Amino acid sequence: MSGSMKQSSYWLILLVLAPCSTLLAGTLVGLAGAKAFAEQTADDNSATPLSVAPLDHVEYPAERPAWIDQAVDADDQVATVVVVSGPSDTMDQSLEELSVMQRAAVNAVIVQVSGHEDADAVFSISDDEIDRDLVTRRYDGELLQGDTPKYEHAVELQFSFELRRAIVAAKDNIEVRYRLGAIGVMTFGGFLTLLGSSALIGFKLRRNP
Repeated sequence: MSGSMKQSSYWLILLVLAPCSTLLAGTLVGLAGAKAFAEQTADDNSATPLSVAPLDHVEYPAERPAWIDQAVDADDQVATVVVVSGPSDTMDQSLEELSVMQRAAVNAVIVQVSGHEDADAVFSISDDEIDRDLVTRRYDGELLQGDTPKYEHAVELQFSFELRRAIVAAKDNIEVRYRLGAIGVMTFGGFLTLLGSSALIGFKLRRNP
């Protein structure tokens, strides 16, 4: 083979192999990069904690009393209602929510016992009286919501048979007063009618002696 033919064959081989070499080199570079990325990702995952609690997960302390989960219990003698505040950011927020829910629970019992829709009109009881006479147990504690500390408060309210009977008696007194008021209105109206009739009769008698 002549020198010119050898040189031509050499350049032809380079032209044929050049695209393959470029493709092969690119493939090798890509594989190396993918391997490096996988190793880096594995290192990152191993360094990242996997035990992060979800935000809706609530963890209660071991000393939280069991009576908190007994929402309502009643028999012939005592009716028990448990009120629990929701997880709150501060203790003041938890206590404020507990106070509102406590009042709502008392009003609900009054409505249920009396059968009257307006609890305040049937049986009036102050917050101090609720704390003094109805609260039998109280709990102040903390919990974890996700990984965030929160506060909660709970009370157990007991409505004795005597108290429930007093609520019914108060409702009966309201009905009696209402009936007496209605009778009084009717009596007064009848009295006015009688006076009007008497005056009319007297007027006619004077006109016709």
